[in-house]
Amino acid sequence: GLIGAKLLYNIVEFEEFLKRPLRMWNCREGGLVWYGGVILCILFIFWYAKRKGQPALRVMDTASAPLALGLAIGRWGCLMGGCCYGQDLAPRALGGAAAAAAGAPAAAKGLFPWFAVSYPLGQSRVLQLDWRGLHWSDPAFIYDSAVAGHTVYPTPLFESAASLLIALAIYLAIRSNLRRGSATLLWLTLYPLARFIIEFYRGDKIRGFLYEGGRFYLSTSQFISLLIMALAIAGWVFIMRREPVFDPVLPKDQRNRPAPESGDQKPPASPPPKKGKSGRSRKSGK
Repeated sequence: GLIGAKLLYNIVEFEEFLKRPLRMWNCREGGLVWYGGVILCILFIFWYAKRKGQPALRVMDTASAPLALGLAIGRWGCLMGGCCYGQDLAPRALGGAAAAAAGAPAAAKGLFPWFAVSYPLGQSRVLQLDWRGLHWSDPAFIYDSAVAGHTVYPTPLFESAASLLIALAIYLAIRSNLRRGSATLLWLTLYPLARFIIEFYRGDKIRGFLYEGGRFYLSTSQFISLLIMALAIAGWVFIMRREPVFDPVLPKDQRNRPAPESGDQKPPASPPPKKGKSGRSRKSGK
């Protein structure tokens, strides 16, 4: 997942990657693209399941809800780290140190102004470990200058809430004993749809764009969302046309019961041959 997320980030920031190719692989610098990690994980799951002789769709159904839940938790890190932030609800002409001199951010405006987050200005030291050992870092701004001192949409919270609802929907789908692959396709349909909508409220420019002109734009994540939704629709058509395969949820008393080993299984005993009135076996004819 980390390799795929970093790989897609380097593709999006290819010009920066050419300038410093080795440093761009450092997870403490640059960024990560979640879609890259998901795509590579899905490919790995299918390859690993095929190698182990397991149904790949059943493995994906099992992993879909934890993936959605993990994203819901991870987006809180984005909120606290000041990345993946939303559009500015109180635009200012000044930024960085100039905004600090101007005072606190202005009152939020726009849709849902009461549901906004402000990133403070200021500097802080952090305890870090590198080749010099454990030491306090030099004073630095807590948040990037692009978001520090601004009041923005908390888009990480939007995505966290959407992912929680998607995880719940996948769990209910599995409990309902739907066709194999339905939980995976449900995740590949709902999350890209939610991500496509939330992207319109994001304000960070680092995420990359395929088209940007006037009020309309298409970010890299929105383009990937459209591709995944198209594949998911094709997947729904595929599993609905084929013979359904179900993976029933076992009762609680059978979930942790170990399967009997092949050496412990004994062939069923054959019934004794019936005997006639003379006491001889009919089977032998004697």
